[in-house]
Amino acid sequence: MAIIRSLTIHLPNYEKIVKYTDLLEKFVSKLSGRGYTVWSKRISLPVARDNIYKVCDYIHSNYDSLSKYFIAAFVIDPSERNTPSGTDLFACMISLRNTFSTMLITEDYLDKILQILRQFYSAEQYDVYTRFAGVVGEWVMTPYFPSSPSLVNEATVTLALRYVDLFDKGFGGGEGYKELIKWLRDLDSSAREIAYEIGVRYGGIDTSLSPWMEESVAELVEKYSRETLDSPGVAHTIYRMNRFIEEIISISGISKTGFNEVMLPVEEDNILKKRVTEGKLTLTKLLRLTPYCIVGVDMIVVPRKKFSIEKFVLDLLTVYRIKRRALGFRVIPVDREPGTIIDLGRFGSATVADI
Repeated sequence: MAIIRSLTIHLPNYEKIVKYTDLLEKFVSKLSGRGYTVWSKRISLPVARDNIYKVCDYIHSNYDSLSKYFIAAFVIDPSERNTPSGTDLFACMISLRNTFSTMLITEDYLDKILQILRQFYSAEQYDVYTRFAGVVGEWVMTPYFPSSPSLVNEATVTLALRYVDLFDKGFGGGEGYKELIKWLRDLDSSAREIAYEIGVRYGGIDTSLSPWMEESVAELVEKYSRETLDSPGVAHTIYRMNRFIEEIISISGISKTGFNEVMLPVEEDNILKKRVTEGKLTLTKLLRLTPYCIVGVDMIVVPRKKFSIEKFVLDLLTVYRIKRRALGFRVIPVDREPGTIIDLGRFGSATVADI
């Protein structure tokens, strides 16, 4: 069943977050009244131009009201004067387990960026690393966490989807295609009407195809390519799926925002998890897909002693030069050998991938 993965409200500043939670709750209630299920409620903040401890203290002070929301609280642009250290960022995030962070990765401030990343990744805290993403090249307005900056001057709502089953039916054509188009149109229309009713701007839908465990995107890729993910033909299949996403946006006429591509977050997809355990999926193999077809390298656990953050970032910057579209990454460096099983909290058991 297709559902709303996240309903995100993007805010122009952090000082009145609590006020906007009422709008968010009204939006969820009205969507529910129209038969839609909202899986998570999220709040995105703009680039941090003050000391991040001010944002951290504000959330701490209002934690009773804010604890049930995921908050993209620490949005870092290295060109800003008050860019936090990786140590300060880590301290804020570990103290607030509902907060997320993202940082813009560009060539202009590469030395500064790498210093922040080295500091941030120096500890052994898996949960914190699952809540941080780098965005390579340019900011993208998306409801997908952690890569979710607020780029607005007024409160704006965006939606992300969980629709693997509906996508599968639509990709096959016929009645399934019609059902998919209708669902998107109806959702877009409902969201627009609700936004108008409650007095908030509507920013659109990110139609990226993303998994959640048994709702596997990798399973669809293997089904359509008739190969496992490590085989030739997979890049072409993902390319076809991305073209299909472009098509359904155009045909349905919905308002779009975000990445709108196939997403392969390793530890959020049971088939991806399995392929890592089998040794068929490595960091390098995922990197090789990024120029063609996927949003980035996401949610992969890697052995710290074999992982070079500098080489990884340089490769992604090179992909950005070729692709000219923003990329995201989430990596989880650990002091373990490839093949080792670790407990990744809400994501379950995870296997350390080889490089």
